[in-house]
Amino acid sequence: MLDVAALEFPTSAVVAGWWRQLAPWHCDSLWVGHLFWRRIETLVQIETVRKLEPFLHLILQSLTLPGAPSGREAPQTLARQLRFPEAILRQALRTLENDGLYDVAVGAITEAGRQALAQGCYRQRHWQRRTLTLLERWTDPDPSATEPIWLPIDAATATNWPAPAWDDTALRRGLNQSEDAKRRTGFPLDVVALADAAPPDIPSWQRITLVRPEKTLAVLTLGRHAAGERVLAFAARTLGPLPSTTPCLQANGSFRRLAPELMPETTDADVRSAFVAWCRQNHCPAADIPIVSWQLHGV
Repeated sequence: MLDVAALEFPTSAVVAGWWRQLAPWHCDSLWVGHLFWRRIETLVQIETVRKLEPFLHLILQSLTLPGAPSGREAPQTLARQLRFPEAILRQALRTLENDGLYDVAVGAITEAGRQALAQGCYRQRHWQRRTLTLLERWTDPDPSATEPIWLPIDAATATNWPAPAWDDTALRRGLNQSEDAKRRTGFPLDVVALADAAPPDIPSWQRITLVRPEKTLAVLTLGRHAAGERVLAFAARTLGPLPSTTPCLQANGSFRRLAPELMPETTDADVRSAFVAWCRQNHCPAADIPIVSWQLHGV
């Protein structure tokens, strides 16, 4: 289990130095905390949109014309009709077959091929290993009660942490979301299947999922730019300046609404608590603390 009490935080003087470092980013607000995530390297099926090449477009088009050849003798007949070398034509038909646009068994164009002719492009699927980054949520003991957040994090100061045992529930939830939900939570839109749906010809070692739990102290900032609010995170250390002013995480303003526990609203009680702690550290008379008043603006 993670010992939260062992987490270290910087002093106010260190944070003030960070604020000056981040001035070029025009930040309106700043939070300091520990980010936890898991890097998940796993086998997934990717769907991409490919443009239909002119030569392949010509071949498909010829297969839809009246009197077009079909059956196993189609390549030879088509080669004579188009006056192409048969070897080149067979290679083109093999490419079309691999992409699901031509059925060599019946020697005819497929429905996907007809759609490719009409649209000038087609969807192609292939299997590859992909690394996804899942941000850890601590707001509820039941992980299913919060949406998983998938955002790339690149923190050079990251270290390991003793994460609970991994299961693929979060992956499946991400995959089965609507397209709008995937855009909101950052799940890759081009991922359409997980390793258990892979065909048997893919080696078993490629189906293995590797999970690396990582964490870092981070500064999260909220600022504005041309497209609206922007959230940036910078990896940090408890002492000294920020190692880098290049963000390790970037998101739009919806990130704060999606994960409010990471960037909570500041309240009067928060300000009073911080002020009282500062007074005690600076040995102010306890009797003078209650008479001090303040007002919270634009935080």
